[in-house]
Amino acid sequence: MFRVKGRVIPVTLELSHLNVELEDKTIVESETNIDLKLDENSSPIKKAYLTPEVNANNKAVKALDKSDVIIISF
Repeated sequence: MFRVKGRVIPVTLELSHLNVELEDKTIVESETNIDLKLDENSSPIKKAYLTPEVNANNKAVKALDKSDVIIISF
């Protein structure tokens, strides 16, 4: 439709887990639990982060630097 090309590049190549903090201060750990919690019509996501802290994938950093538009979706 828009003739846009995109790529998905992993933010890190290290083992990590996605976690979120919800507006009500609840911490939800791991993607599966995040999906289940959000299906319960819970509080909106306030912050997303990885544990443990990891190094960024250099390819991802370079791609971000060169990009015109960055789309982030939950």
